[in-house]
Amino acid sequence: MGSLYLSTLGNDPVPALMGLNLAKRFELRIEKVVFLAQPPQQGYEQKREALFRRLEAEGLPYRTIEARALLRKDQLDELRPDFPTSLVNLTGGTKLLSAQLLDALKGSGARAFIIDAHRIDEAPKALLLEPRLELLTLEPLTLDDYRELYLLGPEWVPTEAPLYFPRNAQAVQHPESKTYFVVHQGRPYLFRDALDKDGKLMQRAEMTRFAQDARQLGGELCLAMVPWHQLALDQRHENERDDTLQ
Repeated sequence: MGSLYLSTLGNDPVPALMGLNLAKRFELRIEKVVFLAQPPQQGYEQKREALFRRLEAEGLPYRTIEARALLRKDQLDELRPDFPTSLVNLTGGTKLLSAQLLDALKGSGARAFIIDAHRIDEAPKALLLEPRLELLTLEPLTLDDYRELYLLGPEWVPTEAPLYFPRNAQAVQHPESKTYFVVHQGRPYLFRDALDKDGKLMQRAEMTRFAQDARQLGGELCLAMVPWHQLALDQRHENERDDTLQ
């Protein structure tokens, strides 16, 4: 008997894809996919479409239910028959929706979980909430996964990761700049040098824009990385040393 993969879906499609990989862990044969989806913000529509194309290529039928806040009773009742064999990802969407779903799933036999993928240099985790509490290690997404879902513009060029990353990190370089998109342990990074083409150090406003560019390009998990010499860093205002890994 096939199972339902039920997932909340916000702007970022990666948590939905990560959760789908858990089906192998539980030896579930996913037969259909339902997304409880919020309307994507501007700039994320293509990423969502890329996720849908991925499912189509894998032969997985899917549909979306618009869920701006809570589900209606009739929407929940429509899903209930599939709960006993469902794999339910509560990571995306609103906290209210996730809480409503978790309450509806209690005692049904469904496997419900949330994902924590914000750890640096560590594989993403899934916290199983139903039918029992258990911490699971997820299969990390690869550079190819991110290229398929996120790097939808110019063709990025495969290359070695900058020396600041472990040897097994995967990387591509932007064709028109010295900006690198790197994936290590399933987490994406956008990397560039602190010096611009004229040899000037990045200022705070440029750093803020670069961090925004990283999230826009690689999703909420994408961390902007800029290497600074310690002496140069010590000369900056303390506000500009925030969120610095040393």
